Amino acid sequence: MKKLGVITLFLTTVLVLSVVLSVNAITETLDQKQEGNQTCQNILVYSPTGQEFTPTISPLSAVEIYFRTYEAPGTLTVNIRESTIDGTILGTASKLMSDVFDGWLRFDFPGGIALTPGSLYVIEVNTDASNFLWCAQGQNPYPGGRYIMEGIPDESADKAFRTYASAPVGGVVLPINKLVILTPYMAIAGLIIAVSAVYVMRRRKN
Repeated sequence: MKKLGVITLFLTTVLVLSVVLSVNAITETLDQKQEGNQTCQNILVYSPTGQEFTPTISPLSAVEIYFRTYEAPGTLTVNIRESTIDGTILGTASKLMSDVFDGWLRFDFPGGIALTPGSLYVIEVNTDASNFLWCAQGQNPYPGGRYIMEGIPDESADKAFRTYASAPVGGVVLPINKLVILTPYMAIAGLIIAVSAVYVMRRRKN
């Protein structure tokens, strides 16, 4: 009978842990992108500069830009702004560039930035260096937003960028309290333990 109690507790623990792990099964998904990088513009000269984008998944976990420089050092800062180039800053990430670079440069936002899918946001890039370039592609290849140069939106081109969002395996992140999900399973586990304990006590009395 002791074996039955041990087995019951073990199975209950496995059940609860499996639910917890499934709730935390989060992966990163590429959401928005424009990967053409035919021409490159000086970030400092054309500041404020940015790229509008329209997410389909939330929260935003990282941004990549196609960046080029032949001189260093210098600091790059990415701001995620709401709606416009001078809108509310929702998140910021910076990198110190200590060497020449030509390629995709990633900026992470630990914990994610909550966005509203379907709404407009702006990736703004700032720098203190005079030779940092953010590349772009002409002929308006990205339909979800516009390129911004000197603070003015321009529909003739789009910056090279990628946005990533944290999402559960097989779906979109929903703003739900994990305890709401776990409560029924915990209740079942408690019931199993209680019934097992009563059964064991009765067997001992007999």
